[in-house]
Amino acid sequence: MAEKDFVIDNFDVLHNAGYSKQAIEIIQKFGMQQNITNAGYRNFIDVMSESPFLVEKFNQSVQEGRIRNLLFLESGASEGGHYDSGTQTLRIPSVSVVYDPSNSDQMPFKYALMFVMGHEIQHSFNREIQNYARSRYMDEIRKEVKKPDGERNFTAPMADYMAVYRRDEADAQIAGYNAVLSPMRQSNPNLKLKDLAYTTKRMADFLIRDYSKRLVKFHGDYQYDSETFVIQPTDKNLEAAAHHYFDRNSKLGCQRNSNYVNHYVRSMLEIAIDADLTEKARNPSHKAPFALDMQGFKVPRIDNPNEFTNIPLNEYLIESNGLRIKSDKPVPYIDTSTGNTGYFDKMECAHIEVKPDQFAAMSLSVSGGGKFSNAGGFSVGSNTKAALANEKQLVSEPKKEAAPEKETKPDNAPEPDLDF
Repeated sequence: MAEKDFVIDNFDVLHNAGYSKQAIEIIQKFGMQQNITNAGYRNFIDVMSESPFLVEKFNQSVQEGRIRNLLFLESGASEGGHYDSGTQTLRIPSVSVVYDPSNSDQMPFKYALMFVMGHEIQHSFNREIQNYARSRYMDEIRKEVKKPDGERNFTAPMADYMAVYRRDEADAQIAGYNAVLSPMRQSNPNLKLKDLAYTTKRMADFLIRDYSKRLVKFHGDYQYDSETFVIQPTDKNLEAAAHHYFDRNSKLGCQRNSNYVNHYVRSMLEIAIDADLTEKARNPSHKAPFALDMQGFKVPRIDNPNEFTNIPLNEYLIESNGLRIKSDKPVPYIDTSTGNTGYFDKMECAHIEVKPDQFAAMSLSVSGGGKFSNAGGFSVGSNTKAALANEKQLVSEPKKEAAPEKETKPDNAPEPDLDF
């Protein structure tokens, strides 16, 4: 068999799984890439064919023109997957298809890929919402920079825009969960929570694995079908997913040290700072520093927009992962919640190691529960920002819930935290 004949020969597998002709063409085009092996492609189509949820959602997204290409992420990317709304391209890590399906210890890779595909496909359905939110944010920034000197504050437009990102990520995370649940329910009518909990580490955003008591249960803030375990993307469940996923620490950015809010706020800051400096160049009387609530940055909750989740912004995390503002000079800012001042510096991501004690330890508290810490820098000055500390990411233990389901880890189940 020729090197890529396997791709063509598996048309029937995809067709029998329920994929449309257009969807199959995109999947087969992915398999024809030079950087994917027959074994890797076989793993990919097995995952895509096994989950009815993925079949339905991928077909729909392709039919609506939301997904036109499948590619691998670029080497060194910190993301588990990515959807580009501009090119309608869904990208996954090349490592995600490299596993031995006959080795039970490597099954977490299979379920991680299944989860990531569900997650990224869902992002494609939120494309219009994201585009509208960006347009609205641009309008709000244009209005803000026209306000009198001393009255400009860019917190509210950023918080509203961040709320859209937060909901989008939560929605995608629930889709990932259901993508894994779908084939498991189909193959096992007596599915137990323990079967779900030990598929991929991503299930920890939904299920608590208590090793000491050998118990498995849902986080208490989720509403779910007690018979099927399906989680619907209601506002309450979206808020729960946002809390357990978006709000906690992560490994985003080129330094793999940023959380979601500091990752997404970089592009918002670039737009706002550039607009503010442009207006100040036109009107020299505007001399007040860039105003933003850093420590008190609050994002409206999904289930109640009148309540807020506090996720502080961090100058070090923002800049160390690249802040591409136009100004080559440091831009003064004031943290409106503390009165502290600092400078935003134009920076490209630079992997420069320094001694950890060069930076102060940072602790960020998230309202409504979690707490996470970084051994890294916080609001360091312009002269020290080009260096980076090795960082340890610590996630708090989930709060204990009463009356957990007495599910034990399946016999010989692999450790799900080993997947990509």
